[in-house]
Amino acid sequence: MPPWGTDHRYLNPMFSLFAPGKVPEAVFLRQTYRACTLWMKQLKKVVGRNRIRQFQLRESAPGDRMLVTSGYLLLSGQPVNMKRLKEAATEANAC
Repeated sequence: MPPWGTDHRYLNPMFSLFAPGKVPEAVFLRQTYRACTLWMKQLKKVVGRNRIRQFQLRESAPGDRMLVTSGYLLLSGQPVNMKRLKEAATEANAC
């Protein structure tokens, strides 16, 4: 992958989000969580819930699995585990 600098990015087959590095991570993660949720709803509508699970288990390589089912997240130019989205959503609801 090319160097990403200090930018925040989220990529999945339906959405691509970008924000300069000066945008707070919490703000970017909220929008990313929304984009991820909308993508998963669309995916479930098209292929069905059981089909997504089969794809995750059998049909995709580990690298493709994350990109297709949940997306790819970069914060400050560094790859980040998608668990950060759930944590950010939980923190936002706690306030």
